[in-house]
Amino acid sequence: CTCTGGFWGPACSKYCPGKTPKGGSSCNSHGTCAQSTGICTCHASTTLGYFVEEQCNYCRQDYASGTCKIACPSTTSDGICNGRGSCYNGACTGCTARNTDSSLFICGNGCDKFASDCFNFSHSCPTGTWGASCTQQCPIAGPSSDPCSGIGVCNVNSGECICPSGYSGSACHLTCPKNPSTGISCSNRGSCPDASTVPDGELLVCSCVTGYGGDACETECPGGAAAPCNNRGTCTSRYATCECTLGWGGAACELECPGGNAAPCGFNGECQVDASCLCYSDATQGYYAG
Repeated sequence: CTCTGGFWGPACSKYCPGKTPKGGSSCNSHGTCAQSTGICTCHASTTLGYFVEEQCNYCRQDYASGTCKIACPSTTSDGICNGRGSCYNGACTGCTARNTDSSLFICGNGCDKFASDCFNFSHSCPTGTWGASCTQQCPIAGPSSDPCSGIGVCNVNSGECICPSGYSGSACHLTCPKNPSTGISCSNRGSCPDASTVPDGELLVCSCVTGYGGDACETECPGGAAAPCNNRGTCTSRYATCECTLGWGGAACELECPGGNAAPCGFNGECQVDASCLCYSDATQGYYAG
């Protein structure tokens, strides 16, 4: 038999990958089904596209796009996006420096540009200098003798260091708190302040997104990130502890104070952290018990 319509086998009774009794097409119309084995040979050309997997239902990684026909920027030695990002429709995104790269600033359609090439400065200067005539020195501070600590990029127009994520200070010499487990600055759950806003002698502390706290935003707030403090209090960014609203107590503000939210402790005492009442006992506020 010569099989047609997405079938294979001696009697053409078996469905090719991609086709089912309810419909579909052989190899998802992106390949050819072998009549003897039922195995799809996926298209691999600029005209028909580049497809992979058993049913030819995914683009080949280096042609990830809406049509599977657009090639990703790549090199023979480093692969797609030079091994620094992800690609779709012929453009790289999420460019991230590799351990061997000399700069933490990576950009370009193929993640192939570095440092000052990632910025639209009015002119260029030799490394370490700035100004219209490139005669002024870029900031140097901290233990490094390199401009911008060899980490940031010196703005040749203003002389200021542009620091990559995780670094701050006039010369990018201060590091933002890192998650002790992952080493990621602010745990990707917050931002590091500009060192110019931090008083001398104080440590940089991350400003965390809602639901997280700790120096590096490494701690989830009591009650969970989706409903920190059970929506009955405020989670402190620095310590990830709850400051409960009137009438509630407990580590996650999960406990209602005696008397409820309407009249905690009958207004004759103070509701404690454990949601127990400490009754007033003085001549000014009165003497209460119970």
